[in-house]
Amino acid sequence: MEFVVMILVQVFMKSREDAVALMLQVHNSGKGVAGIYSYDIALSKARKATNMAREQGFPLLLTVEPEGDD
Repeated sequence: MEFVVMILVQVFMKSREDAVALMLQVHNSGKGVAGIYSYDIALSKARKATNMAREQGFPLLLTVEPEGDD
């Protein structure tokens, strides 16, 4: 859980408070929105976070979806 908070703070520029709230949302419901970005930026952030997770041995799953697909 702490790793996810770190990713949200470092990669998605969330405040620690927002990162904890989002991490808990994902933990409880299975998904959440880390941010709304242009496609290229979203893809870059998702790749960076996924690479960081894999380097630390975490099976974190991030997807890039069109806005409005909840």
